Amino acid sequence: MQSRIPLACLHLNRNLLETCPAFKDADPGCLRTLSMRFKTTHAPAGDTLVHRGDLLLALYFVSKGSLEVLIDERTVVAILSKGDVFGETVRRTGAVGKASATVRSLTPCDMHKITRADL
Repeated sequence: MQSRIPLACLHLNRNLLETCPAFKDADPGCLRTLSMRFKTTHAPAGDTLVHRGDLLLALYFVSKGSLEVLIDERTVVAILSKGDVFGETVRRTGAVGKASATVRSLTPCDMHKITRADL
């Protein structure tokens, strides 16, 4: 049964792994390992996923829905949708970054999430 787990994970995350430019040149072993680390996250409309100033401990890949990026309570600077990525910035220093904006769902959203520890 264990040998089927990576194949199932690859299948469940296939669309993300095939369409996201970040994984374009990744070898199959890397993709298998990453696919086992992704978690599916759902957010209802109006849910805040990241608050300005939060530690960024995960990277989110939007697969469905729309989110807004706000620099204050009223100023929207971007709208995110399918194919967009937000959250953790991978750094060579190992320092954990802080969010410079708030991210809130406008519609029900589905995302793939991978934690900093799993990256």
